[in-house]
Parts: sequence; structure tokens; C-alpha cells
Amino acid sequence: MDKENQLSEAIEAAFDKNAQDAVVIERSFDAPVELIWQMWTDPEHFKAWYGPDGATIPVAKMDVRVGGSRLVCMEMQTPDGPMQMWFTGEYREVVPPERIVWTFEYEPLAGHISIETMTLTERDGRTLLTVRDAFASKEDRDGMLQSGMESGARETYERLDEVLAGMAGALPAAQRQYGRGILADSLRDADYLPTGGRR
Repeated sequence: MDKENQLSEAIEAAFDKNAQDAVVIERSFDAPVELIWQMWTDPEHFKAWYGPDGATIPVAKMDVRVGGSRLVCMEMQTPDGPMQMWFTGEYREVVPPERIVWTFEYEPLAGHISIETMTLTERDGRTLLTVRDAFASKEDRDGMLQSGMESGARETYERLDEVLAGMAGALPAAQRQYGRGILADSLRDADYLPTGGRR
């Protein structure tokens, strides 16, 4: 067995053992599921909304297929000049337009890999987005929460909502199928879900 496969199996074993060390984010958007899928998988769409207030995405490379790579650069302005943060990953599961599973690694913390699972469910023209972040340890999970994950997630999805609203506003009223949603979001810091279900 090569080193890459050994590492992959070790990571999977760690996540199986520590499946409770997860964070679940849910948000409902007034948009069809196909559009939300495009927002996550088309690099140009993704650049338009991803990241908290003030962030830009100068690089977004997404080979959205099983085994494909993911490379994202987020840039923030600071008093000392621009700061870049790089995120890498590999797609593990791709089921358009319902589900994507990928690994997530933040470059300054190399080796601390999480597994993100995104599911999209359409109900009466609205789409429920659920993102489950599974960490290899409680320490990794707590470190991510302490880094500002909650506020970052809220601002990020507010930006997505604004982009969707702008797209809807560009259409004639009779053709508006999606607009600014009445958003129901929840970042459950305390929901560490051993079975993948909500308490």
C-alpha cells in the first residue's frame, strides 16, 4: 500500500472514531437547488460570495469530481497589507445537485484535515443547505470554533443571499424564481453528532 493510501485510511479511521467532533451549519435560501449547487461548484460564482465581510477570492480552482482537487485563496485587508489564506482539499463524493463531500485543510495548519459534507434539499422552491464539518479531534474542532467560524459562516451566507437577491432583481418580476430569502440559519456550536443526526 502506498503512503497516500495509508494516510487516507488513517484519516478515515480518525474521523470514524471521533465522529462526534463535528459542527453542523444549516441555512435556508429562497433559490432552487440547481442554483445553489452552481454557487458552490462554479469558480466564478463561488468567488462572488464566499468568505466573510471584506474578503475576496482571487483563486478558486475546483475539479468537481471524485478524486478532483480543490484550491481556494481568500484574501483579507489588514493594517499591514493584504493577508492571504489558502485552503486545499479533495472531493470524495459528488452527487449533483444534492451532495458533495470533500476534505478541507488550512495551509498554515497543515495536517489538521476536516471532512466537509454539504447536502442540498429543495422544498417548495427553497433550498435547505446543510454543511457538516467533521474534525479528527475535539482540539481541532474547538480551534476552528475559536478562530471565528460562527461569525465567518454567518457573514459568508449573508453575502450569498445578497448575490442571489441581485440575480433575482435583474429579472423581470414575472420571471423571478428566487430573491432575497427569509433566512433560517443555525450554527450549532454544541451539536456534536455521533450519528450524523440532529439532537
